[in-house]
Amino acid sequence: MLSGTFRSSATSAPLPAPAHRRHDRQPDPPRPLPRTVIPVCGQYYLDYISRLADANHLELLELTEALDDPAAVILDPGRRRQHQQERLAAAAGQPLARIARLYWDDAGLYLRDPDGFRQLLRPACRRCTARRGITAPIACRLPPHQTVCRRHRLWTGLAARTHAAQLDIGPLPEILQAQRRHDAQLHHHPWQDVETTISAATQAIYQALRGGTWIPSQRQRLLPSEVLPPKLSHPRSAACPWLRSNGKGQS
Repeated sequence: MLSGTFRSSATSAPLPAPAHRRHDRQPDPPRPLPRTVIPVCGQYYLDYISRLADANHLELLELTEALDDPAAVILDPGRRRQHQQERLAAAAGQPLARIARLYWDDAGLYLRDPDGFRQLLRPACRRCTARRGITAPIACRLPPHQTVCRRHRLWTGLAARTHAAQLDIGPLPEILQAQRRHDAQLHHHPWQDVETTISAATQAIYQALRGGTWIPSQRQRLLPSEVLPPKLSHPRSAACPWLRSNGKGQS
């Protein structure tokens, strides 16, 4: 009788794990999407997800819901962001280091001032992105002192909100020299001091231009950039199995 009791207890169902251990199991990462897109350093992460959705002919909301992991709410903020980056890297089929170099903003910053937040973003150098096969503008969070692409000699300052506004500064070598000096100052002074000084100088120049201090010949030396070819599209059907495999799509 006693041995029978031991046998029945040995074959009974195992007890459930304690509550504090049930959340330790991490969900499986999403499978890679059929198509990937190359991330650009400093690109706003939602802009990257939008590009990834377009490449696979998915709606942005579809992809963000598929990438979302409700269980991540129990993680601390730093680990939660890393978890988001890991899931996006898995879905995009990109190295985690590249995804981590995207601009991951504080969600509260956008909610407090959406218009002001958008003003922080500007397109990356169109020639840098064209070398990677990207033709559409890429919204990036660039440092305020970075107003010139030294490789391609294009103006990428705060006023350059479109590709057409990224003017060729080849005829104005003094602007390129100024960017070199800005970069050199960052090696000798705190970046906050450099940013404050550049912002003050920019404001002074802006006021001078409003007052009529503008050399007509300088305007003629700035030529608009060439128009880039349109973006190619791909069929949506290849991404539908990906949504179903991650439990987000409809059968």
